[in-house]
Amino acid sequence: MSPDPVPFLHMSHPPLRRRRYGLWLLAGVAVVVGALAVVAVTAWNQRTVVATTAVKRLLDSAGLGGARFTIDRVDLSGAQLSTIGTADGGVTIDEMTLTFSPAGLARRQVGSVTLLRPRIVASSSGGSGDGGVPAFPDWQIARIVVTDGRVVLPSEDGPLDVTLSGSATLANGAFSDGRIAAVLSGQIAGAAQRVTLDSPVLSLRPQAGGLRLQFQNARLRARDVAWDAAGVGGDVTWQPGKANAKLSVASLTSTDKLIVPVQLAASASLAANRVDFTLGAVAAQGSGKLQVDAEGWHDLGRGTGEAKLGVPVLTFGPGFQPGDLFPSVAGVFGPMTGMIALAGPLRWDDDGITSDLVLRLAGMGVETSGAALADVGADIRIVSLLPPATAPAQRLSGTVQFGSLPASPADLRFQLRPDGRLAVEGLTLGFGGGELSAAPFTLDPQRPDMATTITARALDVAALFKLAD
Repeated sequence: MSPDPVPFLHMSHPPLRRRRYGLWLLAGVAVVVGALAVVAVTAWNQRTVVATTAVKRLLDSAGLGGARFTIDRVDLSGAQLSTIGTADGGVTIDEMTLTFSPAGLARRQVGSVTLLRPRIVASSSGGSGDGGVPAFPDWQIARIVVTDGRVVLPSEDGPLDVTLSGSATLANGAFSDGRIAAVLSGQIAGAAQRVTLDSPVLSLRPQAGGLRLQFQNARLRARDVAWDAAGVGGDVTWQPGKANAKLSVASLTSTDKLIVPVQLAASASLAANRVDFTLGAVAAQGSGKLQVDAEGWHDLGRGTGEAKLGVPVLTFGPGFQPGDLFPSVAGVFGPMTGMIALAGPLRWDDDGITSDLVLRLAGMGVETSGAALADVGADIRIVSLLPPATAPAQRLSGTVQFGSLPASPADLRFQLRPDGRLAVEGLTLGFGGGELSAAPFTLDPQRPDMATTITARALDVAALFKLAD
């Protein structure tokens, strides 16, 4: 059999085929790497355009569409912007720093946003909006930090200036894990005020077509006001045309020791122009407790309102004295006994606050350095709290004992006037089997001197000699 003339055509060549496959693989890798390099170079060259588009989308979703800004720095991990501002100048930000990743931007996620010196000026006209709920950005921001922020709010007494710093997390259209420190300055009720708020726990989220604000463990202080509120918590829901709020204060402290710390709980609801509210306050020390309850309404349009005020009976005696609740009067009086209560309406309008409160005293007794009062009773009508004033012809009756003399019946008819003067309309005191009476006179805190005429009636000579003994 003759040999095959072309034997190599019938032979396999594995080494040659592997070399060809290797060349194709290297070529493919080179093409992919080249394409990625082109994409990377293109993305790097266009990073400002990409960042600008992302920032515009973020600002648009925050309701700041059309805002102007300058990009100072941008790379694949973040960007820095400056001179940010809306067209109408209502919102300006000196500097904004963002951290992100390209993959995160594609998913509308940002690592952090830091705002330096943002400024918001609210319009007194309320703007051109329809009164709806503002849309929160639908981005996910792990941390938003505000430094040296400022908000200017309009008011009838002039602009209110709020400076603030804080941080929060934005996710699912809601702000959570918020912390804020703010200072409000301006004219409030005709007087210069400065109020400081620190809230370590804060959240704000859309709810039922409106907004819900919750905060805990906040602290509130005001300059020139001798009160410090700690442990302040609140839950506020707002919808167009209506709102509800609940507020609690764990400890309202009088810095001048006027009263022991007070606990507060309040609620309010807004519908149309009417606010309905309730308020409860409790001050407790030892076995004693002072409770104040109020329920009322206020018309925002007319500036009028009314509240029913009630102070349940306080009973003084061994183990509970006024100084236990009011440290500033501790030691001023001797031991006190008896019951005291307060109830009635308060009313207010543009002219001020009036009242028709009844202060009830029953079985009251107290010792002073020169006299002892006992069995004092009265129903005193208080017609004004600011300034304090009573109706005319109020009557206070009981017994009084001077030193070692026998106790004698006493009767006082008076009026506390709004100017602070006490008009004594009648004063009688049992004495020597008869009585002594004083003609009407006025006590003026600014002028302690007084003049009156004392008249003695039906005195018993034997009783007088007995007193002399």
